[in-house]
Amino acid sequence: MLALTWLAVPVHCEGKLDGIYSLLALFMFGVWVWAYLALRGHPLLFGTAILAYSFGLRHASTADHIAAIDNVTRKLMQEGKRPVTVGFFFALGHSAVVVLVAFGVAITASALQQRVEGWKAVGGVISTSVSALFLFLVSAMTSSFLGAYGKLSVVFVEVSRTAKMTLTFYFRAEDYCRAVRPDVQDGFLG
Repeated sequence: MLALTWLAVPVHCEGKLDGIYSLLALFMFGVWVWAYLALRGHPLLFGTAILAYSFGLRHASTADHIAAIDNVTRKLMQEGKRPVTVGFFFALGHSAVVVLVAFGVAITASALQQRVEGWKAVGGVISTSVSALFLFLVSAMTSSFLGAYGKLSVVFVEVSRTAKMTLTFYFRAEDYCRAVRPDVQDGFLG
């Protein structure tokens, strides 16, 4: 039995779970064999495929996905139905959408590759300019913040007796010294 025994799975669901796990294991094995055969001459692309797979696994456990699956599972349980395959079909549908969008982008990029060859230089200048403008905007906002509130010179993390961690910003070293060591006068111990 492939189903995890520590999960208190009802007896009537064990066969279905075994089938789903077997199908997933077979599919994953097939995908990685295909990826190895297709990318064996390109180790950088194979490494990128492994990275994309690991990011996909991380993406699968985000709160919005868990909440969607949980909501459907609870709804089916309230209706007296068995929600054994909810996560499987959610993942299957989500993956299908991702694959279709990637396929559409690939087809569009290959179809437009000849038409946009002359625009590469212009696109490079525009994208660099937009990035630089954004960085200057963030820099100006940061400068105006620091100009309005003083110079941020010390960041101090305090752990109180109740084990609460508070982050306190002192905008001048003198403020930090007065707050932390009241016996320090003008940077010298009193």
